[in-house]
Amino acid sequence: MRVRDLENWPPEPCGVFKTTFMSPSAEQAIIQRVLHVYDVWITFSREFEGSDHTYDFQTHDKITPPKLKVILWGGPLLHSSISRTSVPKGGDTEAHRSGGFGRSEA
Repeated sequence: MRVRDLENWPPEPCGVFKTTFMSPSAEQAIIQRVLHVYDVWITFSREFEGSDHTYDFQTHDKITPPKLKVILWGGPLLHSSISRTSVPKGGDTEAHRSGGFGRSEA
């Protein structure tokens, strides 16, 4: 399965915005870093026109967020390169087994 095949991918930006805010398309925003992985959620930031935007992505299981973190960790990344990337198979990743997810951003 590729990242683009995940239900509701890519997520929309979340948070408080000015009424004039134009949400960047998935192709316009560049993923900068993963902020948090918890349970079935992964939170990451994207940069668009000099501003960072936060994205919360909910998956259907607790295994997918750590796998996505491994994919997104290399930032900055364009959405098109991420969408073509395959999500690792199996229920385990090295980061998930060790209980750590690299450097802490949150």
